[in-house]
Amino acid sequence: MYVKRIKHIMFYAISEDTMEFTGERCIPEKLKETDETYQEHIERYKFACGFVSNSIVLDAACGAGYGSYMLSETAKQVFGIDISQESIDYAREKYSNTNITFEVMNIEKLKYPDNFFDIVVSFETIEHISSQETFLKEIKRVLKPGGKLILSTPNIETTSKGKAVHTPFHLKEVTLDEMIGLLKDFKDIKVYSQKMTYHRRSYKKLRLLSRHINENFRSKIVAYIQNRYPSLEKTPILYRILLYEYAYKFKILPYNEKNLYIKPTFFIITTGV
Repeated sequence: MYVKRIKHIMFYAISEDTMEFTGERCIPEKLKETDETYQEHIERYKFACGFVSNSIVLDAACGAGYGSYMLSETAKQVFGIDISQESIDYAREKYSNTNITFEVMNIEKLKYPDNFFDIVVSFETIEHISSQETFLKEIKRVLKPGGKLILSTPNIETTSKGKAVHTPFHLKEVTLDEMIGLLKDFKDIKVYSQKMTYHRRSYKKLRLLSRHINENFRSKIVAYIQNRYPSLEKTPILYRILLYEYAYKFKILPYNEKNLYIKPTFFIITTGV
């Protein structure tokens, strides 16, 4: 449903070229549906849509605004904010809806009263902030008691291999343990993963070799594995890699992968106040 809606928006927006695509900000009409950036971002917002029914929602760092639009189809009210005037102007033009308010705002200094939001969504945001603790304190302040934060962030163990951040747009990427430490004032933390990365040579070879198998035959293999092992945790490791690569590549999955050589590229965390 959501992808169809985005496709519809793409149809009448593609004639204009008003905002540059840098590779960091997802602009749906400038990407193909098969593009990894497109699929990663759409899946995150589809995941968040499962939590926001009849809620007042903050989309913190909304970017081009497509995610706010997706949320607005089930939420009561959505507030999309971004520090970029260009992004907000674009969002107002392309993704407006009767229950969306787009505003230019610093996510470290939210201009909302205490206990205002039911849900705060913050995807690929916290790594852009130098004072991550300040941002999370502001989120906690504006959330109602019992409210929920849904955020995603890159896993530095895979995106930068535990070394210095390689993306010029990011100030600080973290490990899962560091992220959970930052969320010390929140509760009921649940961790999900998106896109698994393989750090063992044999695992990488299996993924690459499988790409040479006829697509229809590969689909049958994947379907067989899914039917044979309905529980991902009980699926043999080599089969699991095929599922991660082809069936679940961009899906949001509960994080329970214990193999040291397989790590998520992105963490998606839900937590409450």
